[in-house]
Amino acid sequence: MSVVYDKTRNRILYSVHTPDYIDNVRYIINPDITAIKDADPKYWKVAGEELRVMDASEKAVVDAAFEEAKSKGYPCPYGHQALCLYAPEK
Repeated sequence: MSVVYDKTRNRILYSVHTPDYIDNVRYIINPDITAIKDADPKYWKVAGEELRVMDASEKAVVDAAFEEAKSKGYPCPYGHQALCLYAPEK
């Protein structure tokens, strides 16, 4: 069993059967998740085949997009729908 990162839905799938996730465009097989394990998923980014946490300026852009969407009554900014659909309730 392996760990797979789904780029489309910005989520990590644990204990999966790797041959079911052969689409290398959509998935990263067995990524190193130590860098992102404590970060909010909205701040995760893919750099090549690695997962990283955004720096402060990138986080500010994401935060501004979420605030703007919230001020307009939208649940999530464009391009981040997967976070809003699959994120746990806070």
